[in-house]
Amino acid sequence: MTRNGKIAHLPHLIREQINQALQDGREAKSLLPWLNALPEVQAVLQTHFESRPINAVNLTEWKKGGFREWQQQERAFASVQDLADENALGHKDLAGPLTAKLAHWVAVHLAATAQSLVAHEGDSETRWLRLRELCAHKMLCPVASLG
Repeated sequence: MTRNGKIAHLPHLIREQINQALQDGREAKSLLPWLNALPEVQAVLQTHFESRPINAVNLTEWKKGGFREWQQQERAFASVQDLADENALGHKDLAGPLTAKLAHWVAVHLAATAQSLVAHEGDSETRWLRLRELCAHKMLCPVASLG
């Protein structure tokens, strides 16, 4: 999804600084004067937004979209770093190349979720139905074609 708001038009480095400030709990009243004073921001605003400054509504909209995406990306990067650290996840079976670790990690979590999902189902037909529901796409989950 391509964002088109004022903050989305800013250079990557400035968006990173905004995201970090939001992550640290800074509020709009302290961010906006700093942000609108930056020459790079003023140039973008002049070029694309008739020099209208970034306001609290713009920042709120960024928090709902671009900032949340940034947070998800940061969590994903942290997970990959954890997989790269042989001690971080606390299990020797997660040793080896990163792609193998990631595949193993996904398989373990999928298996745990599947087991939890069918644990209280009495008959096998209902268990297979629940497992098929877990799989969003047949190509992603061979269980979806079973039963």
